[in-house]
Amino acid sequence: MKKDLPILDLHGVYYVEVENTLSNFFFWDDHKEGIIITGNSYDMRKLVTEWLEGYDFLYYIEPHNQGRIIVK
Repeated sequence: MKKDLPILDLHGVYYVEVENTLSNFFFWDDHKEGIIITGNSYDMRKLVTEWLEGYDFLYYIEPHNQGRIIVK
């Protein structure tokens, strides 16, 4: 049985709240992987990927849906 990945939807989250939101999701809520919905905002995607790289998370951005980042 395939386990669904937890989803973090950043729609409506201000840029200044992104780091805390990601920290809560991955560290406080203890998710090791998940799907991050950024929408089509390049700036949001950049903030998220820089944070993920800073904490050595492995991720990829789906080529057919640039608004989703998969963290594995």
